[in-house]
Amino acid sequence: MTYWQRQGWLAADFSRMLVRRRPRPDRARALSRSEVDQLLTRTDISLRERTLWRMLYKTAARSAEVLALDVEDLDLPNRCARVRTSWTDTPPPGVKLPKKEDQSQA
Repeated sequence: MTYWQRQGWLAADFSRMLVRRRPRPDRARALSRSEVDQLLTRTDISLRERTLWRMLYKTAARSAEVLALDVEDLDLPNRCARVRTSWTDTPPPGVKLPKKEDQSQA
């Protein structure tokens, strides 16, 4: 806009007439522990759905990681699961991979 004013194309700085919109208040709230427990024990929701929701709630896993799990990925005695990453060649930021061994030396 300054360029246009220097060229004489604008007589006034119209940006001074703009009014900044106020951000809308965030009305979302976290569920209480008892509300989460009520949801996870409802009998009208299938066991699969309750299990997925419990895994999302109790772990730091992403939804795509939980949804990609197969039964073979679950280690029930140790209460853990093997999560496959979605990246192939480039790891996410902060993840360092071990160097690949040179196949030609073998």
